[in-house]
Amino acid sequence: MEPQEVIVTFLGTDKNGLLHQEIYKIAEIGGSFDFLNAPEEDIYSDNDLKVKYKND
Repeated sequence: MEPQEVIVTFLGTDKNGLLHQEIYKIAEIGGSFDFLNAPEEDIYSDNDLKVKYKND
């Protein structure tokens, strides 16, 4: 099966954030973030930071 475009609409509110957590889990399990592991996606370095933080 080829990838398909999907539109998801949520009606109402999620006061405790569980809906967002479930959406993130589904995206992670489904491979939505796999592209971030590709070396060509690692385009930023510490030199790109506007504010540098110390490791204490």
